[in-house]
Amino acid sequence: MTRSSWSILWVAFLAGVIATLVQFSIPPVMPLLQDQFALSYTDSALLMSLFALATLLAAVPGGFIVQRYGVRNIGLLAIAILLLGIVVCFFANTFAILLLGRIIGGIGFGLVSVAAPSAIGQYIPPRMMSIAMGIWSIWIPLGSLVMFLLAPKVVLTFQSSVYWILLMGILVIGFLLYARFIPKMETKQGESHSIALPKEIIKSEIKNMKVWWLAIAFASFTICLFSFTTWISTYLTETSSMSLVAAAFVPSIVSIFLMFSNFYSGVILQKLGNRFLLFLMLPLVFALTWPIFTTGSLPLLYTGAIIIGLVGGFIPTVAFASAPLLAKRKETIGIAMSIVIIGENVGILIGPEVFGFMRELTGSFVPSFWMLLFFGLINVVASLQIWRSGVFAKAGEKRTAPAPELNGSGVLTEEV
Repeated sequence: MTRSSWSILWVAFLAGVIATLVQFSIPPVMPLLQDQFALSYTDSALLMSLFALATLLAAVPGGFIVQRYGVRNIGLLAIAILLLGIVVCFFANTFAILLLGRIIGGIGFGLVSVAAPSAIGQYIPPRMMSIAMGIWSIWIPLGSLVMFLLAPKVVLTFQSSVYWILLMGILVIGFLLYARFIPKMETKQGESHSIALPKEIIKSEIKNMKVWWLAIAFASFTICLFSFTTWISTYLTETSSMSLVAAAFVPSIVSIFLMFSNFYSGVILQKLGNRFLLFLMLPLVFALTWPIFTTGSLPLLYTGAIIIGLVGGFIPTVAFASAPLLAKRKETIGIAMSIVIIGENVGILIGPEVFGFMRELTGSFVPSFWMLLFFGLINVVASLQIWRSGVFAKAGEKRTAPAPELNGSGVLTEEV
């Protein structure tokens, strides 16, 4: 990759991490918010679920507007919306206003989650896509790690207003860097600023079942992971003598190892390609680990957190790396990416809410953790469908053919 490609990769990655800081600004301090606003478990889950719903609603049109207006313009708009959401949270003196801030932030997150990886998909060479998306996939575990380690300390040491002001400052820096390094949409003389895709091409991409299996895999993954990260601090402070800071360290363990597995998953895919056992065993271990958290044993709890981190990075890396390769043409990468993001955020929407509802209904977190086993097994099925697509097949093996491109008039041109 060229120096320019690396710059685009790292700035897009930074935009994703900053967006994740906003996304995870709530879970590490959830017990404090429950006390401040007198929230039930179901109401508390809305702070993540409505964020995810807004993200989902933004991601649906996100692929289309990214294609039309460019990854730079939409990325900058997304960061500005994230900033607005944090400003609303800063002034929130009721639960309803706090929810409004989360909804606004979710819209910005949805646009970032389409624009930033689409920028990587457009400007990174296909032969380096697995490595690049392995790096990109670290965005959520890194952002969540920072928040779980630092957010409780900041809020407990300073006033909560300082917490929101710090996030505002970080977002402003991210906006300036994104504006500096992400290229403007290139147009040739005589061509319009954007290419209107024919409806049949759009419909063809929307019906691309290979991409929808990526979305299903990602949805089952995020149901599990976000249920865990949203509720683990509450679970531990309720069922053990852990302080809020100590409890927040457990999801930090997951994030640390998840960053490692995100990256090595990209390397493994680059080296090994489409291996059946790879697509079977890692998701299977991910699914079978969740019941460990019902034992109440701290050593087993830490062991489970390490295992989830070590194997959990595989699915996000596969999903993000596969979407540009399974898209039917370069111009519809944004649409394929938005389908993947839809799956991701359907999981974030469903998981924490159902997990919290089951806790409130049964009076125990145990059924909630067994629920994660079920969704983990769905992840296994979806992963095997991705394997069947042959997306990471090496030279000489069966692989999806390169997609044709469109010229400035929206007409297909075949690659030579």
